[in-house]
Amino acid sequence: MSDTDTNNEEKEAMSIDLSIRMDDIWVDEGDVEGALKSRIIREAEKAIWDKIKENVEKTVNAKVIALVESKMDAQIYEEITSIIKEDKIKPRYGKEQSLREFVEGRFNESNTRGGKTVEKVVSDLAKNFGSEMKDRYDMLFASQLIVKLRDQGILKEEFAKSILD
Repeated sequence: MSDTDTNNEEKEAMSIDLSIRMDDIWVDEGDVEGALKSRIIREAEKAIWDKIKENVEKTVNAKVIALVESKMDAQIYEEITSIIKEDKIKPRYGKEQSLREFVEGRFNESNTRGGKTVEKVVSDLAKNFGSEMKDRYDMLFASQLIVKLRDQGILKEEFAKSILD
């Protein structure tokens, strides 16, 4: 992004729409021009302060979020590195154990997916996937067989359409 683009964006971001309804201003007798100037100045100051406040809040929020995210990422990395180096982990509930014991326990526990072990869950998913693929292949084979029979004139058109539908 060039300096010109940045300057244009800053000018656009800093533009302030100011409108004053003349019927909102009430002056008894006296200096109408002074009262009008005073009112315009107050409205302009308020609009400028509101815009500055909005821009400062956006900038501060963005910087705080970036700082927190970087600190959090660093802390997470540090914790994971520490666990791997020490080869010890303390689960939320339970005693301290080695990382290997912890992972093995997680794979052998029966607390995942309705009391099934991870091995059982993976096995069931593989069986279901295999069964679904077989059904799809059977359907594809049958539809191709019907199309070939129809193309050769062995199968009547109406019967082929009813089977394929």
